Amino acid sequence: MFAKRAMIVILPLMVLIAGCAKPYVKAQRAYWKGDAPQAVEILTPDYNKALEKNSRERNLYLWDMGVYHFTLGDFPAARDCFIQSVEEYKRIAGGTETAISTMKSASQMTYAGDPAEISIAYLFMGFCFYYEQDYPNAMIALKRSLEEDQSKEAGREGDMGVTNFFLGEVYSQLERWDDAAVAYRRVVEFYPEVVPAWSGLYYALRAQGKASELAGILEQISTHASPEYAKTIQDGDGTGIVMMIFGDKASRVTGDFFTGAFRKRKDVKRDALTWDARLMDNNDSYTLYLADNMHTHFNTQGGAGDEAKKQATRMVTGMVMKQIPCVGAFAPDTSADIRYWVTLPQTFTIGYLPVAPGEYNLTVSGYDKKRKAVPQFGKSWGGIEVGEEDRTILMSSGYCSQVIR
Repeated sequence: MFAKRAMIVILPLMVLIAGCAKPYVKAQRAYWKGDAPQAVEILTPDYNKALEKNSRERNLYLWDMGVYHFTLGDFPAARDCFIQSVEEYKRIAGGTETAISTMKSASQMTYAGDPAEISIAYLFMGFCFYYEQDYPNAMIALKRSLEEDQSKEAGREGDMGVTNFFLGEVYSQLERWDDAAVAYRRVVEFYPEVVPAWSGLYYALRAQGKASELAGILEQISTHASPEYAKTIQDGDGTGIVMMIFGDKASRVTGDFFTGAFRKRKDVKRDALTWDARLMDNNDSYTLYLADNMHTHFNTQGGAGDEAKKQATRMVTGMVMKQIPCVGAFAPDTSADIRYWVTLPQTFTIGYLPVAPGEYNLTVSGYDKKRKAVPQFGKSWGGIEVGEEDRTILMSSGYCSQVIR
């Protein structure tokens, strides 16, 4: 009887709590259900308030709204969101630590973001500039993405596979073939299985007349894809469709177990999907390759470098003050700032479909580790145009039905 009464009380409370979720949370739910338009509609009022009041969550609102707009293909709006976020980051990072700020916990301050989060903000900014055909600014944004990612760790300029791949595409648009080749080489150095980068390298070297390396690249393509695919690359002129899927949720952020003063990213246990693209006109199937797993870009402690020092300072200051009579009550909270960019993609997967100029219909399918199709991730698009001497780049969130072109 008691259990039944308890359920009568608990169930309405659960419904009430679910119904009273913040618009920020409701917008996230809509996005992960594949409804980016509703996510924008829900978040817009609170988003405007957050920017007007310069709230502590300003960057988080900017990033999420940027992803929503980007998914909808509203590149100017998305680009402005990411530009504002990195300007906010530079302002915060450029500030000096004061006695007042040392007394605050990280969660009381305006959220700046991890170096990797800022790096991905620049990456999305580069995507936006590319789609706006502003290739010089796309190049700058992508290079900044690489710089931010490696700013705390030397020698990491190559392991952002998706950033380097896209930088290669930008250089190709600018016909800077030598720079394009360098970017593609960085991808295959860290991700040799990413066939689209080998294909881009092949065309970049051929455009420079460097025939000596071409046979070796075709061999790599044959190994990681198939001899038939390599023959298609050899016979092609670089036109085609580049398909990119970004999706799945990034890892959660938690405080460390002992002091709570440091952020740690906790992997969300899930099996990554594999993706195939198929041209419905001729039934050819193409594999999409994992170019980047975001977990490889986060340090063990989310507060890296200078931020780790700041959090350590707050922790020590708080501990010392708590030992002093009458002063302990004013000791700063040393708990970790566990806010994070929720719509940050966990993975980027890319594929290259070497087709002649024309109009195509495309189907993309997601599969689990047993190669069983996952129906909710299947999607189809029609009327995709490939121009002369052109590579059409398509993107989609793994959760949304829109295609970005």
